[in-house]
Amino acid sequence: METYASSEVQGSNAFLSTEVLPDGGTGKFNVRPGQTVILVDHGDVTRKVSVPGESGELLLRPTANGYLDEKQTSMRFIPNPFGQGRLFRSGDLCKWIEVGKQLQLVGRVDFQVKVSGKLVELEHVERAAEGLLGIRQAAARTFVRSSGTMVVALFLSVDGTRRKGFEGERETKEQLALVLPSHAVPATIAFLDEIPLLKNGKKDRNALPVPEEDGEDEMTDSLGMVRAVGQRWAQEFRARQAVCGISVTALLFQHWFRWSYWGPLAYRSHWCPLAYDGSLAGRVACLSWEDNSGIQWGWQDTLFQNTMHVLLLITLRLSMSLLMWTVGYLDARVQKNLRDFFVQCLSVYAVYWFMHWPLVTNKYFGFPTHFRAAYSVRVAWSCKAYTFYRLTSRCLTALRIPPGLQALFMYVVAWHLHSVKIRDCGHYLMGYWLGTVATQAFVERMLRRSKKEAVAAFCLCACAFCVRDSFTEIVEMYGEPNYFDCLYPVRIVMDATIVACIVIFVGEGTPFLRILGQALVGSYITHTTISPDAATFVRWARCYGGIAQLACACLLPIAYILTIGYLAQLLIFQAVRRLQVWK
Repeated sequence: METYASSEVQGSNAFLSTEVLPDGGTGKFNVRPGQTVILVDHGDVTRKVSVPGESGELLLRPTANGYLDEKQTSMRFIPNPFGQGRLFRSGDLCKWIEVGKQLQLVGRVDFQVKVSGKLVELEHVERAAEGLLGIRQAAARTFVRSSGTMVVALFLSVDGTRRKGFEGERETKEQLALVLPSHAVPATIAFLDEIPLLKNGKKDRNALPVPEEDGEDEMTDSLGMVRAVGQRWAQEFRARQAVCGISVTALLFQHWFRWSYWGPLAYRSHWCPLAYDGSLAGRVACLSWEDNSGIQWGWQDTLFQNTMHVLLLITLRLSMSLLMWTVGYLDARVQKNLRDFFVQCLSVYAVYWFMHWPLVTNKYFGFPTHFRAAYSVRVAWSCKAYTFYRLTSRCLTALRIPPGLQALFMYVVAWHLHSVKIRDCGHYLMGYWLGTVATQAFVERMLRRSKKEAVAAFCLCACAFCVRDSFTEIVEMYGEPNYFDCLYPVRIVMDATIVACIVIFVGEGTPFLRILGQALVGSYITHTTISPDAATFVRWARCYGGIAQLACACLLPIAYILTIGYLAQLLIFQAVRRLQVWK
């Protein structure tokens, strides 16, 4: 027996076929007495189809009242044009074998198919694929495996920026698994030079080839593939959170304490973590100076002073540069369609303007201080810069320029203009390029490194730090006026080496680092205005010795992230949820 059923049409309105006929025909159903079964022209629901052999959309008398989505309800539950009540547009194309008694299912109006017992709209799969970078056109069809299960096959026409073959198929599956339900993820993906079209320009799905089954493919089952993708993405997500935890801690340390060292400080950095003295680190011009607030620091402990210099140099490498590499890689791994891309850019730009609120509160309420308000606006430039980086990447990609060449182009422009912001754009694009070319096996190999490899990465990172700063002049505000000299390419290579070593050393990170990384946005937005007076805390610990001062200076950013940063992150999360509900 074959059964036709729908959750919108149940009980006495459902109809069953008799046994399958000897000719082997399937999808033939008998209409029971008293049932409302109407075939209409799909383009004109007021025209009833009553000729045997002519196809029409199947309309039934529903038992449900509609969907939660009112728009979808109005489209599928329509007034009965031939009488009273409402009719449900099933979307199934049928033809009468015997008018009013028996009909046959011949297809779908909206290209919906049933896979694993659930409806899949092929056009939705195609739109999701065409929203990925590097895909010109996509066409989907179904096919039945030798095991008898029906799955979705996807055919792609791509440009030169997207890989083909096995790696390209795996990469596309992983990206589609993030935007499609598990049962809708294509089981197989093939690459064509051009998608076959009809004379009217529409896709000719009937002309698509029958895909070949690969018995060696370990991810032929869509549900199993989604589970495997989920596990790998969870691994990468933990690693990104750990790296962000390091970056946000370094960012707060750098922004809070480098101001305290602004003054008559100018030295050439030839430092070594094991022996930071006058012969290796250069001459410190002043051991007692005032910060911008006029508060006397007067450090007398040499251990604390020299260690702070080293920490500031290290955090200078671990703040924005590391963050730009990480964000670029993340954007490449989680590619967005055009609409989501612009929504993200506008959201980040809105954060940029939101960070101007201290100027307003300082003007009318005197909080925070004018210095803190001005500094908050200065720090907010990175939000505007990130929006610029995203738009630059999108525009250069539209010009069919590979991401690797995009990064090199930005590095050259930064060298010519001596622009740190354009250099950071190069860092972002380089991270984006790595996200597009890195195979899953390579990423897993890096994150699942052995302890010996982690120690080797740490040692190489320390050596890169020493080499990197042996020929770099550090002056006021820990700036680098000679960054864009003839050794600029070497510095870029050293920065990339440092980032790679940190990623290998951290791996998936520790739960504590991941917790810090979760509060990245909240800490970034609030750390310049709602922040403790670092000078007061460190000066308070002065009577307990240099080690106590170092502990206070290092623990202060961490405590801030775990309290105020986390609270701000929760508020932002709730605001985003409210906006999504409102939308």
